[in-house]
Amino acid sequence: MPIIPKLLRRVENEKYKKGVEKKFRYFQNRKKKILNSFKRGYKIHASTFGIPTDIYDLKKEFVVAEVDQDGFFLPFIDKKYIEFLPLTSEEYFLKRERFKIFLVISHGYLGIKKNYRGNKYRFLKELESLYKLSEKDVNVPTILDIDFNNLTIIISFIDGEVLREKLAEQGALIRDKQVGKNSDYTYVKRKIVAGRRLKEGRRFLPKVIDKEVFLKLSQQLNEIHKCGIIINDIKYGNIIIENNTKEPYFIDFETATILEKSFGLKYNILANFERKRLIKHFKSML
Repeated sequence: MPIIPKLLRRVENEKYKKGVEKKFRYFQNRKKKILNSFKRGYKIHASTFGIPTDIYDLKKEFVVAEVDQDGFFLPFIDKKYIEFLPLTSEEYFLKRERFKIFLVISHGYLGIKKNYRGNKYRFLKELESLYKLSEKDVNVPTILDIDFNNLTIIISFIDGEVLREKLAEQGALIRDKQVGKNSDYTYVKRKIVAGRRLKEGRRFLPKVIDKEVFLKLSQQLNEIHKCGIIINDIKYGNIIIENNTKEPYFIDFETATILEKSFGLKYNILANFERKRLIKHFKSML
C-alpha cells in the first residue's frame, strides 16, 4: 500500500479509536432507532428456503450453522434444510482468523451473526458504516439485531453467490484453504500470494460476471465514498451477487475508515486509492 494513503488511514483510525467509548454510548442509546431504520431493508424470511417454522422460535435467535474462513457452512441442523448453501464438515472446517460468524434465524429472518469478541472498535466500525449507508439506500445488508453487551451484530443473509466462490467453481485457486495447501503458495510472501490470487481471479472473471456488474460495483463504491466511508477491504470474498436482481453487495465493514467531516484532500486520496484497487481486481472486465 502506498505510504500516503497508509498514513492517512492510520491517522483517521487512531482518531476514531480515541472516541470509541463516546460513540459506543451514543449508538447504544439509539438502538431502537437504528433497528427501526432498517425495517424496510433487504431481508429474507427463513420459510422462503423451506426451513420449517416448527424448528425455530419466531421471537428468538436460532443458530443454524457456523461459517468458516472460506464461507462454507457447518450445519447444526439437518443439512437438507440448507442444501442451497455451500456446506462443509467438521473435518474440513477452516477456522476463521478473527471473529466467529454464524448463520442464524432472528425473528424468522435468516441472518449472519458476527461476534466481535469484545472488540468495540471493529464492532462500531461495522455498525456505523451499515447505519450510514442504509440511510442512503446503498446496497448493504440490513441490521436485524444488535447486542451491545456481548458485542454482536446480526445482519440479513443475502440470497446470492459470493464472487470468490463463483470464481473458485470455475477453477480459480483463490480460497484460503486452496492457498494454504497449494505448493505454489507455501513459501511465498503474503504480498506475492495476494498478487497471485488477484491474477487467478481476473483470469476467470469473464466467465462469471459481465461488464454491467463491474459498472454497478463502481457505482456502489462511489455512493459508499459519498457517505465518507472507505471500505479498506475490497476483495472477491467480500462481494455478493444477489440471485434475483443480480445487484452486487459489498459486505464486511469492520476495517472501514469513517471520515467524520472532511471531504477534502485526504478524502480524495483515500477514495482514489480504493477506486484503483477495485479496478485492479476487475481490470480483465475493462
